[in-house]
Amino acid sequence: MVMLARPNFFLLLDLQPDSSWDQALFEKRLREKRIEWSRQSGGVARKALVARQNLALISKIQEVMANPELRTQEAAAARLEISATSQAAYAQFETQLALMNAKDAIEQEELERFIHAFEHLCPAADIRARLQVKVMASGVVAAPPVLEAAVARAIADRLDFLRMHTLYTLLQLPALTSTAALSRAADHFYTRMVALQPTVEVVAKMELAGLASEVFKSDEMRACYDASLRLASLSHLLTELEEHVNRSTDQTIHPRQVLLFLEQARKVGWDVQEALAPLKEYARQHTWIIMLPALPPQTETLLCPNCQQLNQANQHYCTTCQQELHTECPACGQVTSCEHMACGQCGFPIGNRYLVDKLLEEVQDLLRQGEGVEASEVLNQAERAWPSLSKDARTQWIMAHRAATERLLDAQKQARIDAVERLAKLTIHEIQAQQIVRISWDLPSNGTVIMLQSAQPLQLEGKALPASQVESLGQRLESNGNFAIDRWRAGASVYYTPLLLLHQWAYAGPSQRYVCVANVRNLTYQYPGSVLRLRWDWPQDCQEVLLSSHTGVWPGEHAPPATTTRVSRATYEKQGYYDLGISLHCDHYIAISSLMQLGEEEFLAEGLRVHARLASKVTLTYEIKNAARGKRSLHLFTEPHTALPVMLLVSKPGGLPLRKTDGKVVQRIKATSGEKGRLIIDLSALRLEPHTLGKLFFEHDISYGEFTIHHPAEHQMRLS
Repeated sequence: MVMLARPNFFLLLDLQPDSSWDQALFEKRLREKRIEWSRQSGGVARKALVARQNLALISKIQEVMANPELRTQEAAAARLEISATSQAAYAQFETQLALMNAKDAIEQEELERFIHAFEHLCPAADIRARLQVKVMASGVVAAPPVLEAAVARAIADRLDFLRMHTLYTLLQLPALTSTAALSRAADHFYTRMVALQPTVEVVAKMELAGLASEVFKSDEMRACYDASLRLASLSHLLTELEEHVNRSTDQTIHPRQVLLFLEQARKVGWDVQEALAPLKEYARQHTWIIMLPALPPQTETLLCPNCQQLNQANQHYCTTCQQELHTECPACGQVTSCEHMACGQCGFPIGNRYLVDKLLEEVQDLLRQGEGVEASEVLNQAERAWPSLSKDARTQWIMAHRAATERLLDAQKQARIDAVERLAKLTIHEIQAQQIVRISWDLPSNGTVIMLQSAQPLQLEGKALPASQVESLGQRLESNGNFAIDRWRAGASVYYTPLLLLHQWAYAGPSQRYVCVANVRNLTYQYPGSVLRLRWDWPQDCQEVLLSSHTGVWPGEHAPPATTTRVSRATYEKQGYYDLGISLHCDHYIAISSLMQLGEEEFLAEGLRVHARLASKVTLTYEIKNAARGKRSLHLFTEPHTALPVMLLVSKPGGLPLRKTDGKVVQRIKATSGEKGRLIIDLSALRLEPHTLGKLFFEHDISYGEFTIHHPAEHQMRLS
């Protein structure tokens, strides 16, 4: 879309950019201009549009001019614009000089007029040095139908305000595009403008879009508009010629000037005979003398629609931009010129090829950005503009892009489903020893999952948003595959929201609340008979726990079939422990979770669990084997086979350790994660004193409630 550039504030207020800054003069000029613009804004012509735009810029003017740095930049831009204006004037001088040099001869008076008109740009001596001249037609063709003057004026005013030339420029479509495609583009452009904030520029574009819809609603109206454009282009050339002739003393158009005029007319879509007739009539109306040259045999040419270069008709490609000049109709195979809007054999809209190429490039960009819906809409436009059933290149590209778009849409649809269903339930696990929270999820079929942490629920479930906006919604957590890690903060209430990233879009799952509740620690039990005596350390500020037990399975979330009891801290601290009454001499599975009260809500910690083995203690036996060459190893056996807790091998020279503190820990044996009936640990690297014995202990005393260690004979406990 062509954007409207704002005017330079120095030039708008008639201030000299090279002069020193005068605040009083600036304020005076601004007041004068404000009054002038307010008076002009009540009209409907282009002057009113400009005045309303300038009024809207007053706050911006004050902001820029009050800032020395911005004011300096504005002054520099003003100098550049003044320079550009001078360059445009010099370009006009070059045009008039070419017309002058195209004459056979001129009189001294005409030369003086020419020098007087341009001596502010070029010294008189330089103008004389560049002069190359000596100083000493059938009836008018009936004009085609054109737009009504009021409609043409309304279009021209708004285009001029936006610094555009034609409605084709507004719609960013080639002039050879079919009328139907132009009509759809105008309606689409109008819809886009209506959705924007109604600035002066947007209103002008919206009005132009409405006028374009009228112009392109039929081939007849479109032909009237094209005729108006052609006449306007020829009128501009005639005006240029008139400016030159008015300085001429003999009011004569010379042969080479005629040839130059006809060449320029051909570049804007007129053939020789079409342009020659208006030239003759214009000369007659202005009582000019026109000296027609002997026209060379007219060679057939093609005007490249891409760069406006004239090419010989037998060329296949434009000599300037390499654009294809002849195209085979995809419907009937007829070779068609680049100047034709439709195939002369079957009527296929061959002129739409430029539009289709542009739309396909747009589809490629949209697919890269993951804009599946927009890409599908653009492809619909391309298919309407190129209704071909053949297998030409453009049709194949449309089909390929359609398949890619469908794949993208399917993937996005599945991503939305995965975000809502597969990421609906997060598994949140605290690791208080490391002060972290681990959030895990099921992996989706496609895309990457990121986890956001926020103080409030995002309420975006099922929605899609640009990936660039994700960081603004919350704190992005460090993630790895199917889990993310957050910092553990006791008592903090947070929300975790999964988002599935796919093709520059993020699909949001539901936000899940989590409260970091400190857990009880050091849970142990004793069995004095008829009760299980439980002890634990209470977390700070915790006043109550939930205690659940069952004889067959681990209590799940303190719910049936487990038996659950609330235990207050005051009750516990009266005795320093809690007795859980039992009626059966069998194993008990116990879970204790601390409770936290936030407002009217209660939150549970993950809890600690203990397996009170009253009937099924695991028997652990071991022995130390010494082999030749200093090889020694520890062999452990369990019955029944089960995973082992952390154990310590304690050594003592000259005797057996009585407890785990009665000696030196020479080997810490990590807990095993699976059920192993036999475990062998190499002890060869140990450096020990002679006659050292080793004995096995559990690192945590609670393990003695589940395991019984059978120590071997003393000779099987010898380390050296």
